[in-house]
Amino acid sequence: MATNATGSIIGAPPPIRILGVSNIIQRLVLLLWCVVALGVLANSRQRISITFATDVVAEFQDLPPLVYLISALAVTIFYCAISVFISMLFFKPGRHLALIYTLTTFDLLLLGILSAAAGAASTVIYSINESATLGFSICESFNRFCAHVIASNVFSLIASIQMVLLVLLNVVSLAKKIPY
Repeated sequence: MATNATGSIIGAPPPIRILGVSNIIQRLVLLLWCVVALGVLANSRQRISITFATDVVAEFQDLPPLVYLISALAVTIFYCAISVFISMLFFKPGRHLALIYTLTTFDLLLLGILSAAAGAASTVIYSINESATLGFSICESFNRFCAHVIASNVFSLIASIQMVLLVLLNVVSLAKKIPY
């Protein structure tokens, strides 16, 4: 491989540009995971018939931690959609450290909100799986509702992990821009 006078490889893209592209890709992947988790949780309604005249409906609105999760996912989706456009400013020649600091701060804030919401939803999943009200488990009766809630929680946990990777990428990007 040929190198120039500074020791970098000739023809290789600069590492800062690669960090900017991977930042946008990670934000789009995070957006995808959050949209999937929101869609699965929003479609978790299930109705069962107990008698001929009585129907019981299970919805995410009945459980406050699931409402918190869907709200956190909606806020994260809104932030991701905005931050994708903001992170495209990284490609401009006059990159500003304040922009990266701001994105990292908001990423950390949303990481805390999303992780707390996923943890609250996990306690709901545990409690509805382990409860035996009147001799039957809730998930034995509302199996589709439980499957949707569990899948949505798994997707939101994957989104939280993606957010951690995004914060780490931002920290690496800041470390490359700050002179020592």
